[in-house]
Amino acid sequence: MSNRELVRTRKRKLCAGDLNHFIFLKDRQLGEPGFDPDTGLLDVDFVENFGVDKNDGVWAGVKTVTGKVIFDGTGTDQITITHEFLIYFDASVTAEIWIQDTDGKLYDIIRVEDFDERKQYMRLLCVERGLGEAAKA
Repeated sequence: MSNRELVRTRKRKLCAGDLNHFIFLKDRQLGEPGFDPDTGLLDVDFVENFGVDKNDGVWAGVKTVTGKVIFDGTGTDQITITHEFLIYFDASVTAEIWIQDTDGKLYDIIRVEDFDERKQYMRLLCVERGLGEAAKA
């Protein structure tokens, strides 16, 4: 026997073949509030624009979260996570980005994690917002 120790590592559970769903990353931007020059009133409602594509789409692994997974951020309410997306690592993806699948459903990214801390894949913990204009409210 040698003096070398066997170091056990966690078995990797993700590979490129697992990325089998095509999604679009949407950059959410707030439009300027309206101003009525006749009355001098400012419309305080900001309009969210979701049509700004961050890129041409990416391949992702999608996992529906079973049970109740709650994200409790500092100073925020508890949020129930509904979906987990795994994509190739992209440093520009933040919680300000939204996901849209090929069916048109929107997902709000709650947390972004570097999967296995290798800067190869990312885990996006999300909440489903639904379809169309009603989901954007």
